[in-house]
Amino acid sequence: KRLSLLVVLFLLLWAGIAHILIYLTDSTVPLTDAFTTSLSIVGMYMLARKYVEQWYVWLVVDIVSSALYVYKDLYFTAALYAVYAIIAIFGYRKWKEMIIYENN
Repeated sequence: KRLSLLVVLFLLLWAGIAHILIYLTDSTVPLTDAFTTSLSIVGMYMLARKYVEQWYVWLVVDIVSSALYVYKDLYFTAALYAVYAIIAIFGYRKWKEMIIYENN
C-alpha cells in the first residue's frame, strides 16, 4: 500500500512539474527534469520517514541525472552525480547493515 501511494505521488508530481516546465520555461528536457525533480521529492519524503528503500530512489535519480548532464554537456556535474550513485549504493548497504545489527 505504501509503495502504491508513493508511486501515485510521484506520477502526480511528475505530471505537474512537467506541465510547468513545458509551458512556463524554456527547458530543453522538461520530462527528464520533471522526472528527477519529482522522484527527488519522493526520495526526500522517504528519507524523512527512514525508509531503507529510499536509497533505490536516490540511485535512480543519480543515474538519470548523470545521463542528463552528459546529454547537456555538463560533464563535471555528470561525474558528481555518478559519485552520488556510488554513495547511494554504500548508503543502502550501511542502512541494511544497521537494520540487521539493530534486530539482533
